[in-house]
Amino acid sequence: MAGSSLFIARKLSVQQGAQFTRAVGRLAQTSAALGAGLMVCAFCILEGFRVEVRERIFSFAGHAVVQKITAVRDQTDWVSSNGKLYQQALTGKVPGVRHIQGFVYKPALARGTMQAEGLLLKGLDNRVDTAAFLKNLVAGTMPGKARVDANTLPLCISEKLANRLQLGVDSTTVLYFLQEPPKIRKGYVCGIYRTGLEEYDDAIALTTASRLQNLAGVGDTMYNGFEVFVKDYTILPATLEKIRTFLPFDQQAVPATELQVQIFDWLDVIGRNVQIMLVLICVVACFNTAGTLLIFLLEKMRAIGLLMALGATPGTLRRIFWLLGLRLAGVGIFWGNVAGIAFCLLQQATHLLPLDQENYYVDHVPIGWNIANLIYMNLALLGSLGLALLIPAWRAGKISPVQAMAEQ
Repeated sequence: MAGSSLFIARKLSVQQGAQFTRAVGRLAQTSAALGAGLMVCAFCILEGFRVEVRERIFSFAGHAVVQKITAVRDQTDWVSSNGKLYQQALTGKVPGVRHIQGFVYKPALARGTMQAEGLLLKGLDNRVDTAAFLKNLVAGTMPGKARVDANTLPLCISEKLANRLQLGVDSTTVLYFLQEPPKIRKGYVCGIYRTGLEEYDDAIALTTASRLQNLAGVGDTMYNGFEVFVKDYTILPATLEKIRTFLPFDQQAVPATELQVQIFDWLDVIGRNVQIMLVLICVVACFNTAGTLLIFLLEKMRAIGLLMALGATPGTLRRIFWLLGLRLAGVGIFWGNVAGIAFCLLQQATHLLPLDQENYYVDHVPIGWNIANLIYMNLALLGSLGLALLIPAWRAGKISPVQAMAEQ
């Protein structure tokens, strides 16, 4: 019976109806296609924002930071690389940890061509994950690869700081360290980076940890903290629990999601807005498709009467018109997916749509792919349309043979 219902539904094509019905049918298919296409784009853009912004944060500060537990954090809180976590992570014995590196912070005043700027120097040890940071590098090289003398600090500064200080790659500056006693060092700009994250770009300059350790008068095993990179971000909470088993009582591991709460909250807000938009798109597509089927139902009264005369039951009529509407929606969803995926691929390849990086952290609309989410989205849209089509299908089963013949 289901096979015969599908066969009849294919024969009762909207394209074989009156001109007005065909036009409405095309409108319904276009509505379903637009809904599916917009959903694909929305999901891919949302995933792109999540991945792009998240990876920029992780590339600069790791997935988690291990530091000393203190009431007021400053640059005099030290942890040793001789500790259990660092030594075990070096040999790959900490489950879930891919990489660990030490860092040292020290404030300084940099003198540019026209003005001076306060900097927070971040010194990285010789195990720095260069591959993770390279995507942020605009010009030059990392501080660890710069060839400078012992009294010169190699600097990788942000593009914002470079513009304000009017410095470029291979430029030099004077760094003033306000400590007891005060110290002055020459700074050599070996690279320029851009993350799009204001907190980093406005004040942080990268250098080598050994130079800052010398200025602070501590040994080369002492750091202000460690940046931990995990193998799988999706299980970060579980990995952090394992990391904490290697830490002494006076140290803590803080995930990047807590260190950059405002940015991750912003991503959550975008996600909620996208969800609301997708619900509205789905509602509009359902109304359009159901309305088209009702119009087609009125036009096919003669066919309904004929089917009833041949012994079709109300249940059979409901299945026929439900399958007809579902076929109509399915064609629209298919072409909507094709158009949406094509647009996302074009945007990913050409960065056609730009963005204001100061407000959105990236300079173009990012695209990310999550095949599972796209499949669930299509199933949800098709399921919603299927439920909406039950109304006109139910109406088809309520038509009496007398009513159908009276419409001829």
